[in-house]
Parts: sequence; structure tokens; C-alpha cells
Amino acid sequence: MSRALALKSIGTEHTIFQRRATRAVENLIATLDPTSLQEAASAPTDIGVLFLALQQPGVLGSVLEQDPLAEAKLRGQIRRKELLETEGGVIGPEELGGLLGITRQSVDKRRKAGTLLALEIGTRFVYPVWQVEGNKTLDHLEQVLAALKDHDAWRKLSFFVHGNIRLGGLSPLQALRAGEYEDVLRAARTLGEHGAA
Repeated sequence: MSRALALKSIGTEHTIFQRRATRAVENLIATLDPTSLQEAASAPTDIGVLFLALQQPGVLGSVLEQDPLAEAKLRGQIRRKELLETEGGVIGPEELGGLLGITRQSVDKRRKAGTLLALEIGTRFVYPVWQVEGNKTLDHLEQVLAALKDHDAWRKLSFFVHGNIRLGGLSPLQALRAGEYEDVLRAARTLGEHGAA
């Protein structure tokens, strides 16, 4: 495809997206009562406005008529947002490199090698802050990530920050900080097995 054709296609897709998104927001506004509209508008971010609006009780029925899986999709997005905010949130590769005293390129190499946990958000990668303690990565992070290599990044993030029955209810992150590396490694190796948390 020529560059001119590619640009025209992008322009067309942009126009279609904008038109459909605008129509969806207009429909959303029409279903919100003034109190719900005010509550949603108070969100600190533009995306937060949409999330709050979509969670309003009166909206859900209308949305489900258009997309029966909308509620599950919304719950999934809210869950992902919560995961990203856990234990200090996430930062970009430049900030992570600054904390570790390495270049952005070195951060990228570590991500590709699987020795840093990164989550792809749109067209960029973000990194959970908890991976860094002082000016180095969390002790034994690389070994635990290696044990989790068959899982996607979201599953890995969930593993690290949620309580685990194999660790007496501690999250693997808490257990690593407490020096319980072997227990965390065993829990990582059994992730996904029947009965494993």
C-alpha cells in the first residue's frame, strides 16, 4: 500500500472513529440523570469520566442492549486500571531507567529479555514501580519472572500483587520483600495448576 493510500485510510478510520465515539457519548449523556452526569463529570481524567458514566445504574441497561458483554468488558477494564495503580502505580521506560541508572534502551532490552515486567498500554510500555527498590530491581525478580514466562503480562502483574494461599495469604511481592524467595518461586511455578492461587 502506498504512503498516500495509507494516510487516506488512516484519515478515513479517524473520521469514522470520531463520528461513532461522538454518537456513543451523546447516547450516554442522554441516559444519565443530572446527578449521575455531575458525578461522572467530577472524575479527574477524561477516561475516568467515561468509566464513571458507564458505571451508573441507569446506563448499564441501555449499554447491555447494544452489547451484551459490555458489563464484563467494563469490569475487565476497571480491574486492569486497579492493577496498574497497585503498589505505587506504573511509570514509563525513561523514568524506570532513571531509577535504575540505565538508559531507556537498556530498559527495553531487559523488557525483551523478560527480566522486567512491562505492560503494553496502547502503543507504549509501562512498568510497575514496585520492581525497583533503591537503585536496583527487586531481589529475585528475574528468577520469578522466568518461572512465569508462559503467562501474559497482566497475569504476571496479578500474581505479584494479590494474596496467594501458597504464601499464607501474602502477595508474592510481600513475600519477596520478607525474604521468602523459595516459596514465591514455588508459587510461580505452580501458577495456573488446579488449586493454585
